[in-house]
This record gives sequence, C-alpha cells and structure tokens, in this order.
Amino acid sequence: QLTFNDVLRTNVKVNSNRYTAFVQDEITFGKQKRWNIVGGARINYWDFNKETIISPRFQFGWQPKLKQDSIRNARYERTLALRGALGAYYQPPIYREMRRPDGTVNNNIKAQKSLHAILGSDYSFTMLNGRPFKLTTELYYKYLWDMVSYGYDNLLIRYSGTNDSKGYAAGIDMRLFGE
Repeated sequence: QLTFNDVLRTNVKVNSNRYTAFVQDEITFGKQKRWNIVGGARINYWDFNKETIISPRFQFGWQPKLKQDSIRNARYERTLALRGALGAYYQPPIYREMRRPDGTVNNNIKAQKSLHAILGSDYSFTMLNGRPFKLTTELYYKYLWDMVSYGYDNLLIRYSGTNDSKGYAAGIDMRLFGE
C-alpha cells in the first residue's frame, strides 16, 4: 500500500483559441547597399483571457567596407557586419503556468513580457593558411515583467499561476566558427 503525503486532484477543461499574425519589411540602401533596416510587428489574440498583444521589432545593420589584406590565393575576403535591434516580445502562458498550486486555473493570467536591446557584429576573416573563420559577438539586455514565478521540488516544477515577478538578463555572447 502506498501512502502519499501530498495529493492534488483536479478536473479542468480549458477550451481556447490563439490567433497570430505578423508583418515585416526590409529596406536596403546606401552606396553598394551597405545599410539595412528591418521593421515589423507580431500580433497575438488569445480568447481565453481576451488579451491582444502587439510586439514591435526593429533592427538595423551596416556593413562597412574594409581594406583587404594582400594575402595571395586567399579564397575569402574580410567582412564586418554591425547590427543593433530593439523589440518587445510577449509570450502567452502554457497550461502549466496558468495552473495555481491548488490546482485551479487563473483565467486572468497575462502574457509574460520583455523588452530586448541587442548590439552585435559578425567578422569574417582568414587565418591558418587562408582558412575561413567567423567571429560573432552580441551584447544584450532584456527587461522582463509579468513573469510567472516557479519553484523546484526535486524534479517537479511548481508554477505560481500568477504574473508575480519581474527580472532582467544581460550579457555577452561570443562564438568563433572555422574550418
């Protein structure tokens, strides 16, 4: 015979629809088309909580002309691409995030929200006898609000079922690719 200290039994039916649309456009301009701007928005509607979300996004890029090395038989030229981006990103909750610890479902839960700012670069070059390499770097900051908090109980994740927290993420991401 098994005896459980903590048992939660619920019977919940959730019937909902999510509608999503997005629009995006890119403009390239300048001498030799070295500048580009990408703008767009994602629109979501969820009939469960009657929430409409509009997430604008904006990105710009510039590829400056670099003085090329005089390496003989180089198959690849050096290139540098700089970019920046701003955007709002909203993530509607999944069922587990909607459910409170007592098993009831929060009908008023909202999407988790964030505002992102990113600066990045891609630098392509050759080394080691003309082999191509690429160094990608990104600096980022993300402010987050209306997040659903959670806790761990061994391997079990228990969500609060409410939009009760906020936070941020910041850092640098660097990757080197090569052959």
